Amino acid sequence: MSNGEGSRSVEGDECAECPFMISYATDPSAAAQKRKRDSYDGTGFELANSPFSPTGGPVTDNPMNLYYTVEPRKRWLDLKTYDTFRLNGVKHSIGHFVKVANKVTVEQQKSRSNQETNYTKPGDYWVAHILEIRGSDEHHIYIRVYWMYWPDDLPSRTLIDRKYVQGRQPYHGADELIATNHMEVINVASVTEPAIVKQSIESDNEEPGANIDEKGHKKAAGPKPYVGLFEADLKTQCSPPVWEIRDLRRNGGADDETWTEGVHCLLCGVLVM
Repeated sequence: MSNGEGSRSVEGDECAECPFMISYATDPSAAAQKRKRDSYDGTGFELANSPFSPTGGPVTDNPMNLYYTVEPRKRWLDLKTYDTFRLNGVKHSIGHFVKVANKVTVEQQKSRSNQETNYTKPGDYWVAHILEIRGSDEHHIYIRVYWMYWPDDLPSRTLIDRKYVQGRQPYHGADELIATNHMEVINVASVTEPAIVKQSIESDNEEPGANIDEKGHKKAAGPKPYVGLFEADLKTQCSPPVWEIRDLRRNGGADDETWTEGVHCLLCGVLVM
């Protein structure tokens, strides 16, 4: 964990080790001013513009943008930057999506040690969006990513259609993903294969969302109980840190537009203090 952010890394002997952590600016406005004065030399925070937009429009001034730094910063900056990396004969690039091993993946690998393992169900793996690639050599490559959440990962007391829910709901597609600004640096050894992710910008009675399909097909959309997306924005200037959740539904009530939730570890569920 780093500065209150839960790690999704798999623990144990099968874990692909990574020596880097993400820290966030506790005062984003101060970080913005410092960034104007400092060069990219490891002394300040960097602005991460979210590549995702609820409407598919420009991502500037997106409330999911945040200031971050990678620690230890000098060690990270000393690594060579790459546009791509190759793993098991497959080339991956910045901006691509990848499947990442989790505990279920490791268990499947153990139980099917002599068979081909296919990770086909949500929860069998995690999905990440590649933001940056760095490494010291071909055996030590790390990627900075944004995590995509399965609906099952939605925090408790998420407000949808004036009802508090947790996890997957009937209107979520079987392979639907939710874009977040949960950032982490991981070892590419955790990557299993490419993932196909497409953002859907749908009509007023349908829910925009990212979809994943093994064949690259777009999930059929049906009526949804709300219009628009919910955004989960990490607020580290609070102690303990919290997720600020915004209701972007066009029919959302004024009193239901923003609320906060504590930050819980996705692996063990413990509240991060």
